This record gives sequence, C-alpha cells and structure tokens, in this order.
Amino acid sequence: MVSSLLLTGCAVNPSDAGQNASQESTQEGASNLDSQHLSALDSFWLQNFAGYSYLYDIDGSGDPLLLVAKPSEGNNASSGAFEVDYYKFNPSSSTYEQINDLKSSMGGTESSQQAKIFLDKSGNLYSSTVNKNKEVSVKKLVKSNDTYSFEDVQDEAVLKMAQSDESNNDTYSPVPWNGKLASKGTSLNKLREAKASQGKMVIKGIVHFYDDEEIAKAQGYLNPNSPSDKKSTVVVFDQPIYFSSPVAQAPRESYMCALNGSKVNSFYDGKEVYLAFDPTKVKWDNTTAMPMGEPRISDYEFLW
Repeated sequence: MVSSLLLTGCAVNPSDAGQNASQESTQEGASNLDSQHLSALDSFWLQNFAGYSYLYDIDGSGDPLLLVAKPSEGNNASSGAFEVDYYKFNPSSSTYEQINDLKSSMGGTESSQQAKIFLDKSGNLYSSTVNKNKEVSVKKLVKSNDTYSFEDVQDEAVLKMAQSDESNNDTYSPVPWNGKLASKGTSLNKLREAKASQGKMVIKGIVHFYDDEEIAKAQGYLNPNSPSDKKSTVVVFDQPIYFSSPVAQAPRESYMCALNGSKVNSFYDGKEVYLAFDPTKVKWDNTTAMPMGEPRISDYEFLW
C-alpha cells in the first residue's frame, strides 16, 4: 500500500521550518484522526509546547507517527541544526510516547554536517546527512510488525535527492513542517494560559544576538565597556514590562532581558517568540554588563 500523508502544505526550506506552513492544512490533517488521537495530541502539545510537527502515516492505517523538530541546544546551538524525535500513539495510555531508537536531524551550515528529511513521490520518508566532505548517507523509514526503524539506502536516485538543493515535486519534496499545534482545541493562547497557571510569566519579544555596541544602541546609551566582539542573547520586549527589582528595591520598567545559561540556537536570531519564565528567579546586575539595568533570565522556555 502506498504511504499516505495526513498533513499537506507548502514545502519549506529547513532553515525556515514551519514559518510558511499552513494552519488550515494542519487542521485538515488532524481531522483525519479519531478522538483518541486528537485528545492525545492536545495533551502532548500542552506538555511539550515547542517544535515543528508533522504527522506521517506510513501505511494508511490511520495511526500516524508524530515527528517533532526542535532547534538544537548547547554546543550545537550555533549550527542552526534541528533534532527530530519520533512519537507513536499508545492506545493503552492514550498518549504519544517517544520512540527512543528513532532519531534524525535537520538543517546545519556549509561548514558543518547538513541534514534533511524528505519524501519521495510515493510518500516514502527518508532521513539524510551530507558531511563537509560531501559524503552522503541516507536512511529510509520502514515499519515491520508495528515496529519502526531506519534502513540504509544505496539507491543512486535517492542519494541524488539527498544531495539536491532544489525540491522537485515530481521526484521528492521536503517534509512540510507545520509551525502550529497539530490538533483541535490546542492553541498558543491555551498554552500561555497553562504556563501562567504554573506561576510563569509569559512575554512576547524578538530574540537578538547582539554585541555590547548593538545593545547600547538598542537601549539608547553610550557603551561604557571596552570594545568586544562577544555576542549576548537578548529578548527585546514588544512592550515595557514591570518587574520587582531587588537592585532598585522598587518595581522598574524593563524593555529587554538577557538570556543566560545554555546557548540559544542561531535559528532564533531575529525571530519573535513568547518567553515563559519564573519571575521569582529573575536576576539583576548592578554593573555595566550589557544590557545595563535589565534582568537576567537563566531558566526559561520559548513558546512558538
């Protein structure tokens, strides 16, 4: 039986994953699922919040895998890569559970390993990597006795698909990742409300990787520090936010914050996000470290 795709939508470049995907196509794909699957998707997204999603039904059974791509963190954050996890619906618990043995990646830069996930014209799904020496590796997703795995592919036509920069709908296309939640009822507003009920503050803003001069310019100050190429990750709020500041010993107005801790994936640079964090754990600095006089946040989540 030919593989069927529950989600349709415009194909997108991995570097813009989900930015141009269609919400209508997401809802249309989800409408093919029964109520148990839809409820499980609602619960999944409220717990896991962020990620570009794709539902893939390998054999037309109506029981698709859920693929979730999230920007890499830590040491791989600067590469612009995504990690892709696979989840399968468990009818006993009515939840989507991760398949630990299935992993893929997506994205990357010219100087690093590049990866993508794509479909051929028959709907078969492949995961490929091309290293900096232009050596290509391709694996095909297969299902046997309700177990999923990747098999190595040596077919020259498929290898060429993996190396091509241009999608060709007559031959193959990138997986059409959707940037919105994949089930009925779940929305970003609902998600923000859930985080607020946990005592989190949720703020909308734009992520920037700025050096001290750029931060000073954004703040309207002269940079008091020595010139440096070091970049900091800041979120510029879409409107002023009032915080209680131990430094000022009074509520103060903030226009941006610095994100400390693990590296933020370069994908987020210039992107609008909803930043969720515990306001009781916000730190303040009374030095000339940029951004001056603004909060430092280490424990946070991006909702998008």
